[in-house]
Amino acid sequence: MVYVGMKPNGVDEEQVKLKGFPFSLKGAAKAWFFSILPSSIGTWNGMKKIFLEKYFPASRVANKRKEIYGIQQSYREIHSIPSSSYTRSVAHSIFLKMTDAY
Repeated sequence: MVYVGMKPNGVDEEQVKLKGFPFSLKGAAKAWFFSILPSSIGTWNGMKKIFLEKYFPASRVANKRKEIYGIQQSYREIHSIPSSSYTRSVAHSIFLKMTDAY
């Protein structure tokens, strides 16, 4: 990651993530971020938790997982070209895995 190389000495990586996070947001997500109390966010894991609860609640994640596991090839669908719903589902799954890495 780029930010690790730019980290000032003595600054915790978690603090770098917390300070940089607002710059990754736009629109409603950015407005939401600035509406929460700064004292309610103490750690990067805490930030991740409240963000994912807001934009990816457990029910939505469970539904996406069911959708991914239940995908079947339609009668006219070509093997080498996945349907757009499958592509969106896989992209969402990858996003969730990426956010777990942070």
